[in-house]
Amino acid sequence: MSYITKTLFISQPSLSAAIATLEKELGYPLFTRSKNGIALTSEGKKILPDAIQMLEMQQNWLDLAKHTFEIKGDVRITDFLLMKGVLV
Repeated sequence: MSYITKTLFISQPSLSAAIATLEKELGYPLFTRSKNGIALTSEGKKILPDAIQMLEMQQNWLDLAKHTFEIKGDVRITDFLLMKGVLV
């Protein structure tokens, strides 16, 4: 999990809490945890393709926002929606 937290610029406790919240909302575990690390459960493997697709879609939105509005630096999805008049 250390690699993931460094890649996402998030603390390990924050990532663990986010995963636990998602697992609670879904009603099933996404990972099995052991002393050797973590692995996807069968349910986690089932939703992985959709999760990847959602992340790719998010990146496409961010790229579109940067290109459309000539934004330099970071942009959040809410920034893009506000600029497009979706959120008021």
